[in-house]
Amino acid sequence: MQRGDARGMQSARAGVLAGLFLVLVAPQGAAAQKKKKGAAEPAPTASQPLPGKPLSLADVLQQAIRFSPTLASARIDVEVAEANVLAASGIEDWVIGLNGSVVRTRNEPAEGATFTTTRSDVTEVSASLSKLLFTGGRISLTGDTRRTDSTLFFSGMDAASVEVQSSVTARLDQPLMRGAWETVTRADQNRARIARDAAKLQRGAIARTTIRDLVAAYWEVAYAAADLEIRRSSVDLANERRRLTEASVKGGATAPTELNAVDQVIAQREEEVVGAELAVLQRSLELRQLAGLEIGPGDVEIAATSVLEVEPKPVDLDQVVAASFQESPEIAVLRTRERSAKLEVAVTDNGLLPRLDLSLFGGPLGRDNKFSGSVERMSKFKDYQVGAELAFEFPLGNNAAQGASHRAHAEANRVMVDMRDVQLQIASAAVQAVALARSAEKRLELSRRAIELSEKNIKAEVGRFELGKSTNFDVLLRQDELKQARLRYARAVADYLRARAALGALTGELLREYGVTVK
Repeated sequence: MQRGDARGMQSARAGVLAGLFLVLVAPQGAAAQKKKKGAAEPAPTASQPLPGKPLSLADVLQQAIRFSPTLASARIDVEVAEANVLAASGIEDWVIGLNGSVVRTRNEPAEGATFTTTRSDVTEVSASLSKLLFTGGRISLTGDTRRTDSTLFFSGMDAASVEVQSSVTARLDQPLMRGAWETVTRADQNRARIARDAAKLQRGAIARTTIRDLVAAYWEVAYAAADLEIRRSSVDLANERRRLTEASVKGGATAPTELNAVDQVIAQREEEVVGAELAVLQRSLELRQLAGLEIGPGDVEIAATSVLEVEPKPVDLDQVVAASFQESPEIAVLRTRERSAKLEVAVTDNGLLPRLDLSLFGGPLGRDNKFSGSVERMSKFKDYQVGAELAFEFPLGNNAAQGASHRAHAEANRVMVDMRDVQLQIASAAVQAVALARSAEKRLELSRRAIELSEKNIKAEVGRFELGKSTNFDVLLRQDELKQARLRYARAVADYLRARAALGALTGELLREYGVTVK
């Protein structure tokens, strides 16, 4: 009778364990299958739904383009640079000048004086139009009218007089050595244009880096969710294991101490779930902050809807390095710095020259006691003035100019050093990204194999348990091995996707791949 009961209990135990095996293996086997890109995510096997607002990677990127503080700051930098270019173009403007003055003078004749001016009212109005030339000179045209109403004291008698002088003067002020010609004249314009080009290139570099970091952060959220799902499933399996063990204990087929091992594992796995839930929260906050998404009640955790799966592609290191050099915004920025350095060398070398400025001026004059009369005489060129000025200046030692020139040459040399350093950094980053992609690809294959072997080991361990040659602890250990294999697989997928994003950022394919346009 005892043997019959034992055999019946053993048969029941075998049936229960077979059911447990189906529950254990089915979800893991499905997870190990390759998913096609863009396929719907299967429902989680965990007892609780995954937290967070559902967002695809495309949704996150589009929102980041609109709200990311980093990208917004880069756009503002470009706007500031464009404004500086417009401001620098002001040297091309025509300048209109208007001036007017009135001066009244009163003098009391000194005792014994025979000739003096006792009263003088001078009114002067002038208008000018001038423009800077590309040669560094300035041309101007000035119209001037001066009216002098005065009273003269001569030998005890007063005599009033009025004189109006009108003139039109054309003037050319041209530096012949220091400060001459277009390179120096338009240096500020060229600096502003170079800074604008650098700002645009920097914006492109920031866009690549930001999108790369966003893609990486998104897959970290997806990995954290997968980690949580796997650990919750592991808790569900352990709870099912306890239920079956408790039933077996009540039937007398299993020792009560077997429950202790199950309870210990359940506590450990539930603790892991708590840590995984916190990881989902932390990764979601990091992604929200990077993308510029709202953070507040109801807007904290993110549920990644893009599938954490990938189909590896071959990567050629030589092609990646060549494309990275060709598409690098950092190298392009350094080339703008090189242009700026050459400009500063030319400007400071010009500053070593002595100052030699030539001014030429001339035009008609007209004098009369009425304004109309002065204008008439001026228009007939009855009176005129012409002149020339030449000014020379050279500081002894010229230390300021020499110091500026030496500094400009040193900065030009620094650009060459920085260019070499950046090229080495880009090559190193390309090698590391390729190595990470290849390593992740190998880990994908190995973790798939590990999942398959873990499933087989669980089946074998359950069989040994049925024969009384194994314990609950051994079965749970096999479950842990499968859990770790699934976690390693998810980690490898996330690492591969991160590596592909890094490669795309280096080669310039990242923005095109995700359809991102930065304006």
